[in-house]
Parts: sequence; structure tokens; C-alpha cells
Amino acid sequence: MKRLLPFFCIMLLACGALACGGGKKGYEVTAEPEPILGEWEGAVTIGEIKLGMTVTFTMEGDTLRAFMDIPEQGASDLPLEGIQYDGSKVYFELAASIGRAYYDGKLEEERISGTFKQGIARGEFYLERPEPEVYPYPTEEVSIKVSDELTLGGTLSTPEGTGPFPAVILITGSGPQDRDENIFGFKIFKMIADHLTRNGIAVLRSDDRGVGESVFTGDARKVTTADFTKDAEAQFRFLEGRSGIDKRKIGILGHSEGAIVAVMAAAQNPNVAFIITMAGEAVPGDELLPEQLELTMKAEGKSAEEIAEQLEMQKKTLQAARSQEGFDEVEAAVKAIIEDEVDKLPRAQRKALGDKDAHVAKVTEAQMEMVKSAWFEFFVTYDPRTDLAKVKCPVLALFGAKDVQVPAASQSKALEETFSKAGKTNYRIKVFTDANHLFQKAETGGVSEYAKLAKEFHPGFLDTVSAWILGL
Repeated sequence: MKRLLPFFCIMLLACGALACGGGKKGYEVTAEPEPILGEWEGAVTIGEIKLGMTVTFTMEGDTLRAFMDIPEQGASDLPLEGIQYDGSKVYFELAASIGRAYYDGKLEEERISGTFKQGIARGEFYLERPEPEVYPYPTEEVSIKVSDELTLGGTLSTPEGTGPFPAVILITGSGPQDRDENIFGFKIFKMIADHLTRNGIAVLRSDDRGVGESVFTGDARKVTTADFTKDAEAQFRFLEGRSGIDKRKIGILGHSEGAIVAVMAAAQNPNVAFIITMAGEAVPGDELLPEQLELTMKAEGKSAEEIAEQLEMQKKTLQAARSQEGFDEVEAAVKAIIEDEVDKLPRAQRKALGDKDAHVAKVTEAQMEMVKSAWFEFFVTYDPRTDLAKVKCPVLALFGAKDVQVPAASQSKALEETFSKAGKTNYRIKVFTDANHLFQKAETGGVSEYAKLAKEFHPGFLDTVSAWILGL
């Protein structure tokens, strides 16, 4: 799981990740929009603080729309409002939990630049066209129909030559993710795909349900990890039908929750040639989450008293998720915690939130929606050891020694015990010293550190993956 689940840490994001209503909704476009359509990359600068962002302008019928991604905050597809464009002036607004942000710029020679303000903060912003990416191997945009409700959009990259090549499917962790698994600006799957393809291994990576080019018309509230396994199976069948792919050597790499998907798929399909688990859980969610909560809060410098309070809150939440009873008590406790967090904010930030009661109610509702979801119930009660014991293909299990979300010590031990009991010998477990949940070289392993670290893997990580696959 790349993001913490509810009640592990209640965080108020600094900009944009929680959208609110209000503000200017009108659109004033008086010039041909073609010059600004497409993707732009840039940043907001406030003093010494620089926050990267991506803005994409699109046409929906006769209406100009725009959406913003803020990778360092894990925010994507945030709708922009109040868009103005007259051939030179470019203006838009972003509704955010701590106050509406205003961007007032000008388009000059493929660059948009201007002023930014949000509450008492003042700064500048710029947007530029990203450099086109050129790869030394073929890439293809693909569409994979899973069901009448779901069609996945993805990218298939294949090495130079005729093949047949071994291939791997990349499965993201929890939360809606794009095919790059872009977490705080670190494009994990894009980097893995590039490395593997350059080393003779084909790679298929897709946007999650309802993200990017993947169209999902079903009820997201009913979707669980078991459904994501069906998505992986559809991608597997797609590769089996492709020329240039070695059908005997198609495997699955999953990150965090994606590792569970890889395990479930391999347990169900004997044709899966291998699986690679990146920070994969090896015990039920209700066993993992208390350890995750404690380690995460310690890494963020929380006191023993604060940790104990959150553990008690989490205990009630897990009990409710297992029994599907007692949610009213949980909701009351959640509301109290959020109110306390808001009260601790600096005065200017509290003022920017607007109506405190409305804000608390909105955040509480979002938290409770997750807790009551079919996905959370499945995660809490599902025991991966059942499927791990059924996996016959080779397994490479990778962990980070400083991972606070899926702790290496407890999960590698549980994995080893499960495989030993099942009599399995064709596996390898490797723990990367100083690596966090994203397999970056880390200081504390804490979640707040992710965005601050270099957008690169721990030394030796990529070579370990490619060498293992090629050695099968």
C-alpha cells in the first residue's frame, strides 16, 4: 500500500489534494485554445519552497477544461476552475482544503508564467512544455477489455529485435494510480519499465480502473483486491496473444497491494511463470496495520501518548471493518480527532479552511467512506498466506529495511515461514538496507520523507530485478 490507510496518520495536505467548493466557476475563453492544449510541467515558488505541478488543458465539446497534478503531494486530476484565456492571458483557480489558490499568468513563447496566491502565501509559478521522450525501443499504447464495465489503457514496451522476449506485468499498490505509479513525483513503474526493456524484457503497465485511459463504469465502492486480480489476469491473457512475447515466460511484478494481486494471480493461474513482490504483505491486514501505524508515527516523531491514542482508534476501526458493526462510534472518534488536528493549525491556516464544522464534516465523511468500503473489509480480513502456499512458480520477494508501511523484518519472516511450511524452495528474499517503501535510499523511512528524497531507486535494486528474471 503506497498510501497510509485511514487513521494511521491524519494529515492536512498543504495544497490541493482535498478539493472544496466555492470560488469562481465561470470560463472566459476568447481565443483559439489550440496553443495551450495538452500537458505542461512546472512549479510554484514561494520563497525557498518549490512545489512541482503538471497542468493539462483539454477540450470537452466547446469547453476548455484543465486538470492539475501535484506529484509531491500525491494529488492528481484536480479540476481547475475560473479558466481564462485570450491568446496571452492564462488564469485559473484550484479549490483546496486550506484555501483557494489563484494562478494569474501570461503565455509567451511556449512558457506560461505569472503570480500565485493562496491565503496569505504569495509567490510565482511557471509552466513549460515537457521535452518529448525518445526511447531506444518500441512502445505501444494498448487497450485491454476486461469486462463490459472496464477497459484498461496501458503501455507495452518491447526490446529491439524480433524476440520472443520474456515479459512482466506491473501492478500498482493501493489507491488510484497511473501506469507510471507516480508517487510524489517518483515515477516508479516508468523507471522499472525502462530498465527492464533496455535489458531485453518486455513490460506491460496500465492505468488503474478509472484513472487516465482506463475507463470503468461500474461501482467503485464494491471493488476489492480480488477484482484487481481479474484485471491482472486480463493483462496476462493479452500478452499471451501477442507476437514477440515468450508465452512460457510471462510474469507479474506487484508493489505493496499489487504484490497481493501478483500472489493471487499466480495461485489461480499455473501459467504465470514468475512473480516479483515489492514490499508485499505476508499477513492479514488487521495484523499488519497496527505495526505499520506505530512505525509510521515513530518515524514522524509522534509521542508515545499520540501513538497509543491512534492505536486505540485503529483497534475500533478494525473491529468495525471485520464485523461491519460499530461504525457510529468510530465516526464520532474520527470527528473528534480531526477537530483536534484543525485546532492545532496556525491561525492563518484555520481561517483559510473557512467553515470549520463544514470542513470537519467533509473530511470525516471521506475517512468513513474508506473504512466502510468493500476494499477495506477485504484488506483487513484477507490472509495472503493461503495463496502464498499455493504459488508454484519462482518468487523474488523484495523489501526495504526502513519501510514503515510494510516492515521488512516481520513480513519477510512471515513469508519465509509460509514457504517453509508449504515446502517451497524456488524463491529468493532480499532486503535492501536503508530502503523505504518506495525503494529509495532513505534516512528515516517516514512517509513525509518520500517527496524529499532523490527520485531514484536504491543502488542495485533495478539490476537485481532484471538479473533475476533473465536468470530463470
